[in-house]
Amino acid sequence: MFGADLCIGLMAEVQMPRAKHIVSTDFPYHVTARCHNQNFFFELETERVWQIMSEFLRELTYDYGFIIHSFVLMGNHFHLLVSTPKGNLSEGMCYFMTATSKRINSLTQKKNQVYGSRFHRCLISDSRYLHNVYKYVYRNPVEAGLCQRVEDYPFSTLFKKLKGFEDFPLYENDFFYEESSRNSYLTWLNKEPTEKQKEIIEWGLSRAEFKEKKILRKWIAPELETFKI
Repeated sequence: MFGADLCIGLMAEVQMPRAKHIVSTDFPYHVTARCHNQNFFFELETERVWQIMSEFLRELTYDYGFIIHSFVLMGNHFHLLVSTPKGNLSEGMCYFMTATSKRINSLTQKKNQVYGSRFHRCLISDSRYLHNVYKYVYRNPVEAGLCQRVEDYPFSTLFKKLKGFEDFPLYENDFFYEESSRNSYLTWLNKEPTEKQKEIIEWGLSRAEFKEKKILRKWIAPELETFKI
């Protein structure tokens, strides 16, 4: 079956020497995966795909010990910010992508490949970068023209949390959910980054670990502003 084949393929790629991955129990990862050929999630409405992914994200928290910081579902890909205290990101994501593939194919009565390839992960080992990755994740729908403000996109943990919903356990950091700082944080999230800032974030997230280019450190560091409580 496709789900089993995908899992085997994912694990095989993890073991390939060309793909060096950093295993951490202390720092979070930015994880993303796209649909095959950048298609949308077949005929399913985004709300239904959200429900499917929420179900298996719950399992990741309870069965794999994942700590989910944020999740945004787009039409043909997702963004996940997650910590793995057990150091089992590959195992958990293999399960998640296999299980969601099976469910989507079952509901659409198809046997097509759902995901284009294995997931991409980037270790975020600096709090300054972490704030900006939060912003990058939650601004994805805004940058895609799907909404005007980050809190208006319905398929986001930000939207769900602000509306009082919790489809799966979500790590609550005080600066984000404290009512006293909520408005200022939303203002910061909704402030459009400069083109240089976008370039820095996208380049950093393309690496195995988010690091600025050594030759550019002098100008990169000041460019990444951090939310201040």
